Amino acid sequence: WLHPASATTGWHELFEDLKVRGVEKVRFVASSAPMDVSAAMRAAYPDATVLPSPGQLLRQSLAQVAPRQRNCWAEALGGLCAAATGQATRAALTALAASPWGASNPTVVERWRVAVAHLGPFYALAPRLRRLILSGDEAAERVGRTLQRAVARKGCFRSETAAITFVSEVLDRVDRGFGTASPVAGRGSRIHVRGLGEGSAPAFCH
Repeated sequence: WLHPASATTGWHELFEDLKVRGVEKVRFVASSAPMDVSAAMRAAYPDATVLPSPGQLLRQSLAQVAPRQRNCWAEALGGLCAAATGQATRAALTALAASPWGASNPTVVERWRVAVAHLGPFYALAPRLRRLILSGDEAAERVGRTLQRAVARKGCFRSETAAITFVSEVLDRVDRGFGTASPVAGRGSRIHVRGLGEGSAPAFCH
């Protein structure tokens, strides 16, 4: 979806558009801006649960650690959402906080501790559904990174129309790629994951 107004207004129109297209139920949304999404989600799909985006959280956390430590941190943090239960994740965070790495980066551990507190419904899901949400969230992150790189390479646009045309072409190429390469798309799901506007944030709806 391309939206010229603010992200908050855009989410309301996006979810209403989903209803018009025939999406009767949304169970979960993973978003890097859950507060912005929640109000719109409650209006359109009151039974849905909004979760923080694990992919966004991981990317922001890794940006706070030294480059030479990022691979190890990525492995440690990436395993948190794969833990069997929320209790297991909290135990892993406690162990990480007590380690030398955790002591040197306490803000990273605290950021994840707060996020895990909001992921309770996620851990109640069957493993297959959890993997689906994580795959979709990662896909949304990939769309965002691809679009940011493409816009950075392109530079300034002559007009708003030229900018919208360029962004539409990039997203169309990404969408075609998901149709052949995405493990989520391979199960029969199409991914449409971007509301574009100032301050917009990727979300994955299941």
